[in-house]
Amino acid sequence: DTVRSLRQARGCRLGATQRKLPLEHFVLLYVLGALELLVFPLLGAGISGYETGNPAEVGHVLWVQSVVFACLAGAVVLALQVVQDLRSPTSGLYSLNEALSEMVTGLGTELEKRLSNAPELPEGE
Repeated sequence: DTVRSLRQARGCRLGATQRKLPLEHFVLLYVLGALELLVFPLLGAGISGYETGNPAEVGHVLWVQSVVFACLAGAVVLALQVVQDLRSPTSGLYSLNEALSEMVTGLGTELEKRLSNAPELPEGE
């Protein structure tokens, strides 16, 4: 029963480490980031002539666009970092190392407990 549960746990662990995200996720995020970097400055330059006044004032169209651009760029970078972190399950923030070390420690403790409770064999055998 213990061997079966160990094999199941090992199979789940190996399956989790072998799952990879497709390359298309990364390509789409890079394309989205490139389009954002190309289009937003052009739109800002084109619309800046429609409104007079200080562009640094709150409510000016360039100020609003700069805030929106910062939020969008941050969201794209955050999504890309999370996807890259999920792609490598043995390192990064979403790592399996802590769960694996806890599992190994628990198995070691269980084996030591079983060995201490095992009956002694006679010397002739």
